[in-house]
Amino acid sequence: MIWWSTCGFARRLHYIPERLGPELWYPLVKRPIIYGDVYQEKPITLHWAKYAQSLSLRPVKGMLTGSTTMIAWASVREDLATPVMADQIALALRDEIAPQNRRQPSN
Repeated sequence: MIWWSTCGFARRLHYIPERLGPELWYPLVKRPIIYGDVYQEKPITLHWAKYAQSLSLRPVKGMLTGSTTMIAWASVREDLATPVMADQIALALRDEIAPQNRRQPSN
């Protein structure tokens, strides 16, 4: 079963086992599925960054996974070249971090 999300990514509701070799099974995983063009509809992490900062007096740092790693760990489309998908994801990531960069003073 698959839960569809917007922006070209979907995530599975159930874990699936993955085989790494003849006798080795990877623990159950939920690989995302890239099913369409990837774009950033609205900020996803901004809310969580604000919430995390509200819990601490010290600066909170975050990290986003890069486009190449996302493609390596996802079930990807076969009708689109990998560099094109990587560019789409990179542009979506750029749009994701832009609001956070605007609200944080530079040191």
